[in-house]
Amino acid sequence: MGYFIAFTKHAIRFMKKLDPQTRAFLLKEVERLKFNPHQFPKLSGRASFLRSYHTNFRGVAYRIVFEIRESAKEILVYLAAPRSRVYELLKRLF
Repeated sequence: MGYFIAFTKHAIRFMKKLDPQTRAFLLKEVERLKFNPHQFPKLSGRASFLRSYHTNFRGVAYRIVFEIRESAKEILVYLAAPRSRVYELLKRLF
């Protein structure tokens, strides 16, 4: 049994800005997190409670930043963005 996937309003807002093919790819990649989210590395610093999944699409590196909430068996996606912008956007959130 996998985890339930939820998105923050920031993640939803950013995903809406993406082109449909990229959005569909990232949503499919988020589904992969359900079954073994602990395999992905934790971030450091203030965001050390978050994990990051690395993927590529059309030559662009993307990061899916998420939190595992064990008590609710939930994965909360904070951000799915190009690597070049993800850390800048995380600084704004935290």
